[in-house]
Amino acid sequence: MKQFKIIVTLIIALFAISCTNEVKDVVLEQPKQGLIKTESLNNVPQSRGDINLDNYSEGYLCSSDSSSIVAEIYVKDNKEETIAFVLNEKNEAAFCVHFKINSFINENACTFVAYNELEEPLMEGLFDTAKGQIEITSIYENDVLSRASAKAWLCNLSIGIAGGIMSTAAGMASAGAGFVVGLSYTALAVAACDGL
Repeated sequence: MKQFKIIVTLIIALFAISCTNEVKDVVLEQPKQGLIKTESLNNVPQSRGDINLDNYSEGYLCSSDSSSIVAEIYVKDNKEETIAFVLNEKNEAAFCVHFKINSFINENACTFVAYNELEEPLMEGLFDTAKGQIEITSIYENDVLSRASAKAWLCNLSIGIAGGIMSTAAGMASAGAGFVVGLSYTALAVAACDGL
């Protein structure tokens, strides 16, 4: 019986020592955000391939340390459309994606549609910088790009969030351009299933 009391006393002592009144701060890991590096393209060309760029007054060469995508992104004068040319290793346009904002939900969020060169829809989604998310809501497998990317986009569709929104670098010609360039580059990074 004496040994039992000693064991119980030791257990109570260990319990008392292990319990303190200190509350440790718990830090939740935030989604990583990758900075979109933007370099202004002076003298926007009138066309690239068969694509007319007459109404696209701003152009940016975009890349990120957290994504393999390198793209030339041209912003339409209305700041609600872009044409993004994804570049290959030789800096040639491998393919083109046209992004259009459907509607603004508020100043930080919009719905959008992405199209190929033939104006066939590739995907629809929601871009929200305040919540730090991009949600792909529909996938259209009507061309090579969307069929090849459908698995990546559908993966992101199933979880609703594709990591942290990439923030655009300072020095963009306008805030509206920064928003739509962020949308375009982030959606392309999701399509490539990397970086986010």
